[in-house]
Amino acid sequence: MAGACSGDDGAKGAAGKDGTSGGGEAGPPGEAGPPGDPGQNGEAGPEGSSGKNATLAGTGLEFVVKEASVDSAGLVKVRFTVADAAKTPLDLNGVFTPGKINASFVLSWLESDPAGGPGAYHAYTKTQQKSPITNNTETHPAADEGGTFTELADGEYEYTFGTKITVADATKTHTVGVWGYRDANGERYSNSSNYSWVPGGGTPVARALVTQGKCDSCHGRVQAHGYRRKVDLCQLCHSDSFKDPDTGNDAGFAVMLHKIHAGRNLPSVIAKTPYKIIGFKQSVNDYSTVAFPQSLENCTACHDGADADRWKTRPSRRACGSCHDSVVYTAPAPTGMTVHSPPQVDDSNCATCHKASGALVGVTETHLTPATDPASPKYEVKIVDLIKTGPGETPEIVFSVTKNGAPLDIVATPMTTIRVTVAGPTTDYATSWQHTVQGSGPPGGTLSKDGSNFRYVFPKAMPASATGTYAFGMEAYVDTAGVFHAAANPIKYAAVTGSAVVPRRTVVEDAKCDGCHGNAQAHAGFRNQAPEYCVMCHNGNQTDAARQPKVESTTVNAVSVHFKQLIHKIHMGEHLTQGFKVFPFPGATTTNPTGVPAIDFSEVRFPRPVNDCGACHAKGTETLPLAAGLLPSKFETVVCTEDPTADTNTYCNTSTSTPSYLPPETSACIACHDKPATLAHAQLNTTAGGLESCGTCHDSGSLVDAQKSHQLPP
Repeated sequence: MAGACSGDDGAKGAAGKDGTSGGGEAGPPGEAGPPGDPGQNGEAGPEGSSGKNATLAGTGLEFVVKEASVDSAGLVKVRFTVADAAKTPLDLNGVFTPGKINASFVLSWLESDPAGGPGAYHAYTKTQQKSPITNNTETHPAADEGGTFTELADGEYEYTFGTKITVADATKTHTVGVWGYRDANGERYSNSSNYSWVPGGGTPVARALVTQGKCDSCHGRVQAHGYRRKVDLCQLCHSDSFKDPDTGNDAGFAVMLHKIHAGRNLPSVIAKTPYKIIGFKQSVNDYSTVAFPQSLENCTACHDGADADRWKTRPSRRACGSCHDSVVYTAPAPTGMTVHSPPQVDDSNCATCHKASGALVGVTETHLTPATDPASPKYEVKIVDLIKTGPGETPEIVFSVTKNGAPLDIVATPMTTIRVTVAGPTTDYATSWQHTVQGSGPPGGTLSKDGSNFRYVFPKAMPASATGTYAFGMEAYVDTAGVFHAAANPIKYAAVTGSAVVPRRTVVEDAKCDGCHGNAQAHAGFRNQAPEYCVMCHNGNQTDAARQPKVESTTVNAVSVHFKQLIHKIHMGEHLTQGFKVFPFPGATTTNPTGVPAIDFSEVRFPRPVNDCGACHAKGTETLPLAAGLLPSKFETVVCTEDPTADTNTYCNTSTSTPSYLPPETSACIACHDKPATLAHAQLNTTAGGLESCGTCHDSGSLVDAQKSHQLPP
């Protein structure tokens, strides 16, 4: 049985068909396999251009035009550099240095006058300006438009004008001007540069009738149209053909500048026709209240440079008629004007009658003043010695007098007036008085010869209470037919107590006054050593009460004429909110109880920014804290107490005065910042005893630093 059950396995059958997928979910993915080997590096690309690093440029802006040219097709190119104040190159686009730079260009050519000298500029770059008032259209010089910039190197560019020109005369001087600004570090910096050349070859001619220094001596920093500050740039646009379409007024450089500076003294303005120029965005600029701070005859106040004498050697109808604007040169004359005799159709005969000197009407002689006339006598007074100046002593002053450099015997030939002024103490003048040596005034004292000098013994002694150092000054003049020929005021300091002589501190510098005023003077010109002589009388205890109207049944408020009050307010002028008037000498009388009309300084136009304290102040004297021991400024309320029925006139014979005082720092500040709220602020921060706390907030480095508040923009 066992053998019968054994045998071979059968062959493997064919695979069956796949079964259907089950309904279960797919399992999770397996782990990623290891990374493959890296591929080979590709070929290197071409080398890129050099990169550019940003530069930490500083403050300021400086354009310098290096070269300019115009080709035969009239294409103008200008190569220029731009840098900061430290000469670090700047990026015009403001990408690699802080502050994008806005640059504009003008191109003008310079004509020759009939005598071959430099004439007027004429601009190639122009625009049409239509007046919305008159509908008149004028062609104006303007900045070039549509030009392109090409960078040549760091801070160096080439500008190609969008305006193609036809050269007027290749033998004439051509001048390109660039100006612009840069906003960086929270400030706006501006600058300009000119470049002159002759397209046909040769040496360019310079036009130098006025200089930057002369303009800046009064204006500090000439500025127009926001950021154009150089006179050589101004003349490129303000050509003789430039007219204001709104008013018809000539905006050529000579005419416009003469009329602006003559201002309220123009015959046309006196005749009630204001002088206006309507400018950018129809801004109205009325110059009818401008008062030139020197004599208008003093042409050399502005005219300087190589062509300075042209005002007298090249007279013309336009230049002369700009100031003498009530004269026309051909008939008929408009109402209120006069035809020049004889009539003139051009300028060819001007110099025949109006030579620089002499001739029928010499230009120089016509513009002379007593101060500039070489024929005027020149007087000089010097204080040689002061003795007996102690308390209770009767002072004696020894002095010399010369006329045109030669000794003058004033005993044999008296001057019209000689006075001695005394003020003290120099810590801060509290009192002053005068003695008349010669001329009208309180008599007294004794004048005698002292060798080649003169000795004057005072009529009264020094106050017994006088202490410290006192100042002694003199004023002297000769009146010739109403013309005062005055000596400069000499000043000498003397110790009243102690041995040390302590001159009065210098707050305002005389040279700075003269930079604008020529020779600053007041009271008919015989008080002229400003400010050293002026402060002797204009002390903290002085008001204009003595010169105020004295009319029965009235109350007047006398203002302080303390130097700090007076000068600050005069120069603030039109910017004051309260105005400022001062009554002058001689004051009220029984026959004229109202006295002389007050001088109104409310329209004075300071030719600089009013926060330019350094225009007048010696360095550092405009900052807080002020020197110790200074006096307050006195004001007075004067009430007439006379019974109106006591006499038949209206002059007030008796009155009471109630004084009030502003402490030193408050007085200085509110003289300019004259809003009532500012005064209230200062008074709230001053103790009943007069102790000021201004320095808490306004000292250097404090919360509202006064020095920084008055800092000029760059």
